[in-house]
Amino acid sequence: MKFNYSLLYFLAIMVVGYVNPLYAQQKEITFLKVAPKGTQIKNGMLVATDGYKFVEKEDHIALIPTGPRSGGATSTFICSCQLGGGSCEIELLSNGVRCTQVNCDGQCVLYVKSGSAAKMMAIKLIK
Repeated sequence: MKFNYSLLYFLAIMVVGYVNPLYAQQKEITFLKVAPKGTQIKNGMLVATDGYKFVEKEDHIALIPTGPRSGGATSTFICSCQLGGGSCEIELLSNGVRCTQVNCDGQCVLYVKSGSAAKMMAIKLIK
């Protein structure tokens, strides 16, 4: 039987959406120290490096490898409004992804789930 990764990603996104009010209660957000494999932070956005590309899915953005080792998503990304009320949207541009404030009173944060990691982690897009 083949494992359905799409269902797993959907459930992960749903869980993060459900616990979002818990994140809003946090006083401090812990950010990753380096960008996920296949990406780099550039000009306030996350950019795919050679051999990777971002793909828009129904409820998230996925990073997938290209070329001879192409296959399933290596990371999934969502945006969330933290430390305040409102919402943020993840935006897929020709050269990367970024979070855009819709009506967020706090800070828009890009979250990533890479590989078999147990939870979503925040990425700081401004160095």
